[in-house]
Amino acid sequence: MITSENIRAVIQDIVLGFDASALKDDQTFRDAGIDSLDFINILFAIDERHGTHIPDEHVKQCNSIQAILDYVNNPVHAD
Repeated sequence: MITSENIRAVIQDIVLGFDASALKDDQTFRDAGIDSLDFINILFAIDERHGTHIPDEHVKQCNSIQAILDYVNNPVHAD
């Protein structure tokens, strides 16, 4: 099971100079100042490190730490 700490570690590695510990779980990446390229790189790194996969059609809904957790830790995804 992936945790918010796992995601914060990825964010810290991908977004240089960003304090991932200050990011609230429900705060969107956009509101935190994370650009779309870093966002995609974060999702790729989470996939690589933790064996998760978020299909392209679900990427937009995974716009915060909590949204990613809800998606990857829930075995059934509604379209």
